[in-house]
Amino acid sequence: MTEDACYEWDDLLGSLRAVIIGVSDALPEQDLTNAWELLEAGEPGIALQNLCTQLYEYDAILDLEVVEQIRRLAIAMSLDPERVLRGLQ
Repeated sequence: MTEDACYEWDDLLGSLRAVIIGVSDALPEQDLTNAWELLEAGEPGIALQNLCTQLYEYDAILDLEVVEQIRRLAIAMSLDPERVLRGLQ
């Protein structure tokens, strides 16, 4: 794991919360609610994957900073960042 991917659990959750807030203008309320519910249920990896799928489906334009944050989160959660980000770059 790289230095960028080293997160404490609370930091990871906080970073994912920041991403959800950061993309809130790009998605319908129901998709955001689903992400929050998964996060609160202790499923941050699924929340991130679903969030990215919805961002792709809605052709969201993301700042490079958000894309990089998603990449770091994916790595920290042992997810394939290229798969998580597919279509968003």
